Order: sequence, then C-alpha cells, then structure tokens
Amino acid sequence: MRDPGEHVPARLRTNRAVRGAVAVTILALVASVLPPGLDAQAVRITDCVECDLTATLVVQLGTEDGAAALAEPARVARRLNGQWVVTDYQESARLRVFTPEGELARAVGRRGEGPGEYDVAVWVSVTAGDSLRVADLGLGRITVLHPEHLIPVRTQRIGGPFREIAFLDDPLGRYVVAAPVMSRSGIGLPLHLMDEDGTVLRSFGAVSPILDFRDNSKSWRNITVTPDGEVWSSGLTSYVLERWSPETGDRLEVLERGADWFPPHERYGGGTLDPSQEQTPGRIEIHADRAGRLWTASHVAADDWQAAFEDGSDPYGNPARRVYDISRYYDTIVEVISPVDARVVGRARLEGNVLSFPGDGLVATRALEPPGYPVVRVWRIELAPQNPSQGGS
Repeated sequence: MRDPGEHVPARLRTNRAVRGAVAVTILALVASVLPPGLDAQAVRITDCVECDLTATLVVQLGTEDGAAALAEPARVARRLNGQWVVTDYQESARLRVFTPEGELARAVGRRGEGPGEYDVAVWVSVTAGDSLRVADLGLGRITVLHPEHLIPVRTQRIGGPFREIAFLDDPLGRYVVAAPVMSRSGIGLPLHLMDEDGTVLRSFGAVSPILDFRDNSKSWRNITVTPDGEVWSSGLTSYVLERWSPETGDRLEVLERGADWFPPHERYGGGTLDPSQEQTPGRIEIHADRAGRLWTASHVAADDWQAAFEDGSDPYGNPARRVYDISRYYDTIVEVISPVDARVVGRARLEGNVLSFPGDGLVATRALEPPGYPVVRVWRIELAPQNPSQGGS
C-alpha cells in the first residue's frame, strides 16, 4: 500500500487550507445533522497460541521486459475463469490479464477519455457474472467490461475522488467509498454510500466527525463489503475493526485487537524511511470472506529492516542511505479473525507488501526479482486445524 493519498493525482487533491476553512465554517452544522443511531461497544479480540497459516505460492506474475513487465503493481483480482487481472500505479491506463498459470493473455485499455480508455484505473473488482468493474480515479467513472470480450458495456459516474471503493452486490449499482466529502452531511465522516450516478445517499463511518485535516491518516479507512451488504472498515494507526450498516449508518460491531506488535500510534508510518528509526506498523488491507471471517493484512518493519538501506543520494544529490526495494524493508502479517467469537484463528508472516486479497484464501504480494524487476506473487493461505481449547489474551 502506498502512503495515504499518494496515488491520488495532484489535480484531484483538495487544498488543505481550503478544507480547513470549510471545516471551521460548518463545524457547528455537522453535529446537528448526525443521526443518533446505534453504537456498538468495543470487544477485545482473543489471540491464539498455535494458529500458523500455511502459505503456498500459487503463481508469479510479471516478467523482466516485454508486454508482461510490471512497473509498480497496485492491485490484483482473480476472475471466475481463473485469470488474474493486475493494475499498475505507473501504467495506470492499462490492465494486464494473465492466464491461471501466469502467462500474459492480453492487455486492456489505453490512455484517454473515450470508451475503453483510462487515466488512473488502479481499482478493479470482479462481478458475480465475471465482468470487470474498473474504477478510474482520474476520470471519475466506473467502467463495466464484458465478461468474455472485456470491452466496455456501460459506465457510471463516481462522485469525486476516493481512497478506497467497494461494491454492494445489488441490482442498483450502489457502492461505498472511503473519501473526504466536503458537504454539510458528509464532512468528517470517512465512508459514503453512493448510488449509480455518484450521488451520496448516506455518510457514515465515524461516531464523531474527524476534522483534523492536517493528517489524513486519521480519517483513512480500508473497507470490505460482506455478502449480506454490510461494511467492515479498518484504520491505519490502530488495530480496530468496525462493522457498519450502509443503509442506516449505524455502527454494529467494534473489534479491538490489542496486539503487542501493533501498538496504537498517532501517525501512519509512511513517507521517507529513516535508517535510524523503525517505522510504525500500518493497516493496509481487509477482506471479508464468504464464511464470515475477516482477513487483515498489516505491514510491519522486517526483523532485518536496517539491511534494506543502501548507499545512495537524496533528491539534491547528497550522499544518503536509502531503501530501493521496499519489499526488503517491510513484512506483512496476515491474520484471520472470527467475528462470531472475536478471536484470531490464523496468522502468517510474509515477506514484502500485500497488494490485495484477490479472493477468499488468496493474498497477493509485491516483490523484486533479480536483477530488480517487480513481480506479483499470489499465495494461497490455508488455516491449520484448530483446537477450540487453545487461546490466549
């Protein structure tokens, strides 16, 4: 995961001073429009003693050169036919489609504003009918691609820039975005239920408005939609999971992890890496599977994180120790959580950064292959048999 807001084009970023002025102007109005609703009390997640996950490499995507070469892979989705779809931060107008075995099948899209053209198309998801939904942050629209030919069949508008997007499985084309919305009903609330025309139907995601616009990590949310249409969200600076109803805006459940390797902290650790100080952990991904379990991925500094620094230079040409391979600096801790009894049922530590959960039991990570080209590795994560008597605090 990139730093909060890093993949948002500069032309789409709202000036912080303007946002601050708007917030001050309407702060008094926000409290008056927030519905009282329901609010669940936090429950502490119980840890497990022996719950290691088994990680098996399924496929590696990307080559050193040619049409299958990746620049900066962003997200990975798995189609029902077994194909893998990879988006790229640098080549953000093109989607690469790989066979189940990892060979490039085709490239989809080109830069522009017409049908089948994209600007910042790094968000892709698969529908129940195996169509692709491509959310383009730059053009502010969602394109639905034909399941066989992967050509545009329809588009819909996105209501402004977003940080994350998740689609509801309903015939109305509604979706939820994590985004700053500068409106009377939406300011300070990180999540928004949108209709197919990009209109905000309801804003939610926080019990009280979050109005510190100097640090967007406070309002950043990673989100996933459950099969029954509810939304789980997680932040960046504390291991807290919240379940929300997008229909009513109520907070239905709060789970607090309390992991000693993820202490709550004030600021997300992204930005320039410091060779004298270990970065704080960050919440980077969340996925709700069909069995009702939550899969979380948090990136943490590797045990040998200092070894990732190499001699180099800063932007001004001065000698400096820098990290050129971010996957050497970070590891990712994947946990599987059962919300029913609020306990961890599985855990794995993987080298490198998690990009996304392409599907149930699948995790995609970014790595560098010698002599230094990026690849995507998809892992199958399997739960070990659990002893119900095992547990811990």
